[in-house]
Amino acid sequence: MKTTINKVFKGIVASTTSAIMCLTMIGVSNATAYAYDEVEHMDNYMVEESTNRPILRAPSKPTSEYDWSAGNYIATLEDLRVNTGSWTSRYFKTTTHSFYLKCNLNSGSTSGERKLRAELYKKNSYGVWTQVESRTATIQTSGVQTLQFSNLENGACYCFRLYNATSTGNGNRYINGSVIISRSYIR
Repeated sequence: MKTTINKVFKGIVASTTSAIMCLTMIGVSNATAYAYDEVEHMDNYMVEESTNRPILRAPSKPTSEYDWSAGNYIATLEDLRVNTGSWTSRYFKTTTHSFYLKCNLNSGSTSGERKLRAELYKKNSYGVWTQVESRTATIQTSGVQTLQFSNLENGACYCFRLYNATSTGNGNRYINGSVIISRSYIR
């Protein structure tokens, strides 16, 4: 009788262990994989000049409106890596049907062409942001370019994603500098 109880107990333990392992494997196979690199996350950031607070890579779209009474929106890019982008920390409304971005950019410690793509997003009535336009500022070592976004809807919510679209190659290919966002042309 003792042998029968041991066999039954071992059978229950084996069945339970198998069931737990199967459930674990199902959970692992359905889990979303992702990687997080804290060093890379901390490397790229923008500084919102009106508050002088660093915004680490502004990883998501903004949730609050920019107050134009503070003046033009000024963001400082530091070491924005290739194939990475940063959102403006605020969204904007225009009364002039336009936005102007004055990009004063440099390549940091290495030379070569740099491309900063300014992507304009518009928020719809459901709260979903959709890219509507993009413009690219291209510089060698350093330069200033003004990008214009026009024929925009007054009162609509817009935000920008500033993206380093530089080709990969030798050197770090970072972008540094400032981007001034205004509703009127900037000299």
